[in-house]
Amino acid sequence: MNVRTTAVIALAAAFLAGCSEPDPTPVPTTPATSVTPTTAASPSPTSLTPEEEATAAAEEVVRDYFETVPRCLADPLNTEPSCFDEVAVGTELNDNRNSLIAAKQVESTASGTLEVISLFCV
Repeated sequence: MNVRTTAVIALAAAFLAGCSEPDPTPVPTTPATSVTPTTAASPSPTSLTPEEEATAAAEEVVRDYFETVPRCLADPLNTEPSCFDEVAVGTELNDNRNSLIAAKQVESTASGTLEVISLFCV
């Protein structure tokens, strides 16, 4: 496994860490009183849990990365090294910049697209 793949997996894992189940909440031991409503309650819109928000954010980051890298490498002679700045950091950013430099030196291009089909919590 190369460094780039490892970095992408680590990035996705960090964002998906929010997918773990929260600790169960203890059930109160005091009896609750029940109230019968006189009108039917309208369904309220459900908000996302923190885990669902983290998953959605991770999906967006991973999709952005896999859309940006091929686009940046499609025309290396006209691509600035800053092309990767919004989707990569640290070693991954340096690796992408080095890939761009190498592509410029040999005048190669990349074509095609990468598509993230699904991300899931394990």
